[in-house]
Amino acid sequence: MAVISENTQKLLEERYFYRNKDTGEILEKTAEEMFRRVAKFVSSKEEDAQKWEDIFFEMMNEQLFMPNTPTLIGAGYKEKCLSACSVIGEYPDSLEGIYDYIWKNAKLTKYGCGVGQSLSKIRPKGEVIKSSGGKSSGVLNWMKLINTVAETTIQGDKARRAANMVILRFNHPDIMSFITSKKDDGNLSSMNISVSITDDEMKAVENDEYIWLEWNGKKYKEIKAREIFNAVLEGMHSNGEPSFIWLNNINNKNPFNMQDGSFNEVDPHWIGTTNP
Repeated sequence: MAVISENTQKLLEERYFYRNKDTGEILEKTAEEMFRRVAKFVSSKEEDAQKWEDIFFEMMNEQLFMPNTPTLIGAGYKEKCLSACSVIGEYPDSLEGIYDYIWKNAKLTKYGCGVGQSLSKIRPKGEVIKSSGGKSSGVLNWMKLINTVAETTIQGDKARRAANMVILRFNHPDIMSFITSKKDDGNLSSMNISVSITDDEMKAVENDEYIWLEWNGKKYKEIKAREIFNAVLEGMHSNGEPSFIWLNNINNKNPFNMQDGSFNEVDPHWIGTTNP
């Protein structure tokens, strides 16, 4: 039998135990009841469902294995997701596309998932918007909206605080404002940020070379790669962010990379984003 402390019992009652979705009444009183619900739900599609339900229940009850929080909370509900984290990839550079992705973000947050995304395709601040003649507000403003959506959506859910991973390319024209976007404590508190970097860019850092800040094939500014790199290090030292996502290392180990060196970002299995 699982050993449950008084504090753990209180936490289970507040967040984990199954509730009547209409009244909010708690329908479970013990951890064993929660384990049985979870085991029954996740084994329901197995050929020998009862056998696997019992095995999974015993593993949890003896505290040999414990699934993640969304599984413990969400098993048995139709509108919950059992995955802790998801990735929705790269936001497209259009108003309709961005809001479609923000909707997906909000939906996954409601289900209890953390969400990973890249904003590298979004045009930088000041770039002309041809359809309106106006100018883009840049990546940072969309980050603020993603953060607001996360904080607002989670208020109606008992699961946990929202979590986002937002990634931007090392050579995006908005990279410096992105790096410093979380300099003040409490700013953009519902997301972590990371800079995705390639081997060639790292070599430019090592050799103290210049690179071009680019978007959609357009070159904006030449800057020393080491200046960007050092700004990331300063952020890491001051408050732990941003981090680096090493694109070549991730994709060299990508199990879909079976193309003898020709595997690159145009392949649908290329990994450019991670979850929180």
